[in-house]
Amino acid sequence: MKLKFDSNLNHVPYKGAGPALNDLIAGQIQVMVENLPTALPFIQSGSVRALGVTSATRSPSLPDVPTIAEAGVPGYEATAWFTIAVASSVPADKVEKLNADIRKILQQPEVVERFKALGAVIVGNSVADAKAYFVKETAKWNEVIQASHIQID
Repeated sequence: MKLKFDSNLNHVPYKGAGPALNDLIAGQIQVMVENLPTALPFIQSGSVRALGVTSATRSPSLPDVPTIAEAGVPGYEATAWFTIAVASSVPADKVEKLNADIRKILQQPEVVERFKALGAVIVGNSVADAKAYFVKETAKWNEVIQASHIQID
C-alpha cells in the first residue's frame, strides 16, 4: 500500500490479528489492513471504522465502503485468497473430480450464506483459472517485493 500512494505508514509486526485489533481499538495504532472476515465483527459493532476495502470491487458485506481505488489510489488491489492444493503427482482426472466436487459444495446455499456472513467471497473457479490466478498474483507480489527491497531476515 505504501508504494502505491507514497504514504508515511510504518509497518508494525504483530503476532496475529487479535493483538493488532486490540491495539487499534485501544488507540495504540491508528490504522490497520486486515482480512474482512477477521475485521467484520469489529466494524459491525462500531469498534473500528472501515476506511476502504482493498479488493477491485466493493464488498457485498460493506457496500457503502469504497475500494482503495475509488478512494484515490487508482489500480490498487490486494486481496487475501485461499485455495485447495494437492501434490503435483495426483493424476489430472482426480484433480478435476476433486475440483468439481468442491465447486458443488461451494454452491450449496448454506455454504454461500456462511461465507457471506463472514464477509468472504466465494470464487470456486476451475483448475486452469486457479493456476492462471496464482501465476498473476505471484508476478504482482514479486514486483512489490523487488520494488520494496524486501528480504528475508
